[in-house]
Formats: sequence, C-alpha cells, structure tokens
Amino acid sequence: MNEKGISLVQLRQRKTRQTAALFLAPVIILLVVFIAYPIIDTFITSGYQWNGISADKKMVGLGKTDQRYKILDSI
Repeated sequence: MNEKGISLVQLRQRKTRQTAALFLAPVIILLVVFIAYPIIDTFITSGYQWNGISADKKMVGLGKTDQRYKILDSI
C-alpha cells in the first residue's frame, strides 16, 4: 500500500489507462475530423438547394428528399 492507500496494482492500471488514452487520442481526433465531420456536413448540406459554388443557399429541408423518392417511384 502507498501512503494514499492505493495499491501498486491500481497505480499500474491507472498508468496503463493513461498511456492507452495518450496513444488513442490522436486516432480519435483524426477519425472525427476526416470521417465523422464530413458525414455530418453531408447530411446538413443535403437540406439546401445549392449549386456548391455560389454563396446563396436556400433551405429546403426534407422537401428535396420527397422529390427524390417520387423520381425513384416513377422508374
């Protein structure tokens, strides 16, 4: 036992968890930046009538999705 009442096993487990977090943090940050953010941004952008170049965006919400389903049903 340590002065603080923490055993050596607990100290080793804590150190192992800290080391694992240190090595996993950059990977998690990269996953969020390069995978999760683009997916979320795609869903947000799909709610707009926008040509991708101009600054004016028109919010259409889910109305655009309804049009897609009507086109697919007619095929």
